[in-house]
Amino acid sequence: MRRAGIAVIGCMLLCACGGTEEEAEQAVRRMLTDAASARFQNVRQAGTATCGEVNATAPGGGQTGYRRFVAEGGRAWIEPSDVSAPPPDRTGCAEPLSYQSVEERFACAASDELAAAADRDADFAERWARSCG
Repeated sequence: MRRAGIAVIGCMLLCACGGTEEEAEQAVRRMLTDAASARFQNVRQAGTATCGEVNATAPGGGQTGYRRFVAEGGRAWIEPSDVSAPPPDRTGCAEPLSYQSVEERFACAASDELAAAADRDADFAERWARSCG
């Protein structure tokens, strides 16, 4: 009887670990354009987080290459694909729109996008270091 109880507890622990990894992969798949193309490697538990790498089909049709991910609590964060973007040039962007040329407006909008991407890069890097690093 005691062996059966130990076997049941052991099975429950193994099932709980597998479920966490599956939940993490599902959370990552929800973020992808082509969820069916996702291929995972180096997936591991790190405390309450699941860490690993995912490769999937990009919107243009090619492969993204393996990128790191962190999943926790039903949510996932995937490493941005271009982590080497230069810092944005914000020269002239503080001027009121009425003083900016069309080219300056486009440049400021592009630098806003680069700044948002830099924030995402920093957020992912901090999350990875805290949970998986």
